[in-house]
Amino acid sequence: MNLKKEYIPLNIPFLNGKEKKYTLQCFKDNWLSSAGPYISEFENKFAKYLGVKYAVACASGTSSLHLALKSLDIAEGDLVLVSNLTFIATVNVIRYINAVPVLVDADLDTWQIDVKVLEKFLNEECIIKNKKCFHAISGKRLSCLLITHILGNACDLKQLKRIAREYNILIVEDAAEALGAKFKGKFLGTHGALGCFSFNGNKVITTGSGGMLVTNSRRYASLAKHLSQQAKVNNNYFVHSDIGFNYRMSNVQAAIGLAQLEDLNYRLQRKKSIYLRYKKSFSSINGISFPVETDNSQSSFWLTTIKINKNLIKPSIAVIQKRLSKNNIETRSLWEPMNLSVPHRKALYIGRKNSKDLYSTCISLPSSIGLTNNQQKKVIKEFISAIKC
Repeated sequence: MNLKKEYIPLNIPFLNGKEKKYTLQCFKDNWLSSAGPYISEFENKFAKYLGVKYAVACASGTSSLHLALKSLDIAEGDLVLVSNLTFIATVNVIRYINAVPVLVDADLDTWQIDVKVLEKFLNEECIIKNKKCFHAISGKRLSCLLITHILGNACDLKQLKRIAREYNILIVEDAAEALGAKFKGKFLGTHGALGCFSFNGNKVITTGSGGMLVTNSRRYASLAKHLSQQAKVNNNYFVHSDIGFNYRMSNVQAAIGLAQLEDLNYRLQRKKSIYLRYKKSFSSINGISFPVETDNSQSSFWLTTIKINKNLIKPSIAVIQKRLSKNNIETRSLWEPMNLSVPHRKALYIGRKNSKDLYSTCISLPSSIGLTNNQQKKVIKEFISAIKC
């Protein structure tokens, strides 16, 4: 890395100025921890934006996923269908509740969970008994379908919801990267029983670290909130009804999130313009492709990622990344597929090698909301140079 050159990061937070004002108010009011007015205000405004009844502010996106699964009737040893091409936390939380992940391959066009592979597995290897779905070979119940809308793009929710109804399986949406994205005019994260969002530093809005669980079920929301506060029966006494968790968002985090939520539409517009500029700049280059958007969907364009055709472009992803890094441009590859990861490689995997292919041929480019036109021009120029070497 050349320290004399300007560094262009991959995807960093964008601060609008109100974060400081709101957090200072937390200090003035002495509300710093997991109690305070900004938490409920952030929850209420987040729920209103998405058009759902309930939102529960959590310490992280991972904790929101864990609480979502804990809120459902998933027994120890039950099977949970899950996207294979995803950040590892999505699969880890299945292990947290002692359930068993079934990893489903990705579609080569959309890069989302492969609906055809999923349906083939359910049709050929599963049965319905007493209105519940069971895996015929193991006898284990299939309780849930946990899907990830990767990179801010929508899974094929039309088919997934049809399949879920047919097999009596609940859908949980990992919409960590998809805040503001839609399918048929309805926000991602609001199509299933529960939806989960992340506010990590690289997300569309951030609270530093934090997450949100959303649902239209009062029962799910109440249970999730209860468990997030160590399952306290009464806040004035140390009486607990269950094994709970320290998963509640702090008032300071919520203040930051509230400030960021206020200009969410601007953030989404910037993400889209960055994506469109990359797409236009690379449109004439053979061997570069973008994920195909699902019909009737609208992406959040969280992180612009492209696929390299190894038959048309000689340098590997690793070589391209190294060349860009020398020019102080940060990039990254997709996540290692879960069936290849050490913690989950023994899990049941259904599909082909699509996830592995995408992992080895995709690269994410700088997509920060604050990315300037000159910075993006440099990224485009250096990327084209790197793939032609």
